Amino acid sequence: MATALGEAAVDLSFGGVGEEEGQWPLFVLYGNSEVFCVSAGLGGEWSVEGPLEVRPAREDNYSGEACSLVVCGGVLALATVGGVIYHCVVLGGKDTSLHMYERVELELGAVCVSAAGDSSVFACPVRLSTDGRAGRYLATHRAGLHQVQLPMVAILREAEHSGTPPDLDQATSMVEHLVCTRPTPSSDPAPVLGACVAYPPTTVLCLLSNNHLTSLPVAPSAPSPPPLISRDTESPLKEVPSPFDSQLLAILSRSSTQPLLKSAPATSLSPAETLELLTGATATLRREYIARLHVAKEELGRRVETLATRREGQEKQLDGLEKERGKVRDKAELLSERYEDVRDKGQELGVRVESVLNRLQAKIPHLSDKELGMAREVASLDRRVQALEGGINQQKEKAKYQRYQVEVGGRAGARDGRDRKLDTVKEVLQRDSKSIADLVKVVTDIKKDLGM
Repeated sequence: MATALGEAAVDLSFGGVGEEEGQWPLFVLYGNSEVFCVSAGLGGEWSVEGPLEVRPAREDNYSGEACSLVVCGGVLALATVGGVIYHCVVLGGKDTSLHMYERVELELGAVCVSAAGDSSVFACPVRLSTDGRAGRYLATHRAGLHQVQLPMVAILREAEHSGTPPDLDQATSMVEHLVCTRPTPSSDPAPVLGACVAYPPTTVLCLLSNNHLTSLPVAPSAPSPPPLISRDTESPLKEVPSPFDSQLLAILSRSSTQPLLKSAPATSLSPAETLELLTGATATLRREYIARLHVAKEELGRRVETLATRREGQEKQLDGLEKERGKVRDKAELLSERYEDVRDKGQELGVRVESVLNRLQAKIPHLSDKELGMAREVASLDRRVQALEGGINQQKEKAKYQRYQVEVGGRAGARDGRDRKLDTVKEVLQRDSKSIADLVKVVTDIKKDLGM
């Protein structure tokens, strides 16, 4: 009863490393399209969360007979029996949820369920598998093999590293129909037994129902190696794609592909089915391959014309630059010659100056120590003579000044001089008379003493 109601697990897939160390989220898919998240770890307790909420909400809540589940770099792909695949982004936080951003429908043709007695409801008509190395996964079913590339994985990684919101306009997935084993509903089923991706080069190995192994080369989803000389100054290892290369890739990108037909050996097609198959394949090849190649060829032709015109302009500029370089070279030669002349003249003048200095140096007398001492003595005597001459001149000036003063004051003081002389004579006579009187007195006293 639980199996009939879709309450049994049909597939599981491990996600990336969880927030806690040593734990990996395990997503379990039930047949009724419900998804549970089991936090599994080595040696720890397991916790189950779910069913996970799917956003945005729909009336049918994305219900259907689910058959397979795979997780690629944060994107969960959920496949149903009808060939419809839902792409969801796993959102963490307090409660894990799924944000469905894309619905992809595969061309499965008629899906036949085996009538064998040992058939199980867990056998899914569509099986999803991935190698975990790139944003792609393989979808195998009873009608062939598809490859689905998920640009959303690279967009989410870039947004995580740069810290900017992701550009969801570039998140459209690319579906490639690689192998078709049941071209028409009336064809015998020839399910693909298994498929995987091998490196290098990127190759899809497909095991068919007849146990034949088919190798299909596919384009790598990882970016090509960066150029040796990068135009990005911040990181020289970062790839800088050319706008024209991006334009060509956009032109050559196909919305549908022509698969490799590998039907069962006993398959028999009617003429109408064969014609329809041939017409469809031819239309696909013309529309998705030849037409796009023609558009790319025209774009390349226009690009070549543009580059040729630009080259002609650059050649003209190069010719002009060559002429300018010739003029500059001539001017440089002229300046070099002038520089050589100036340098030669400078050297010649330097030699002449050195010769003159040598001659002057030769004419300078060389004196001995005694001659130098005598010269110092002569210089000292010269200084003393000059000092004496200054003193004599000063004395002459004083004498001249005194004679002048005498001549001026002699006339006015002649009369006063005679009076002063008379007074002086009188004073002298008085002193002499007094002295004589004293002498006479002394003589008299002596005579008295002697009794004379």
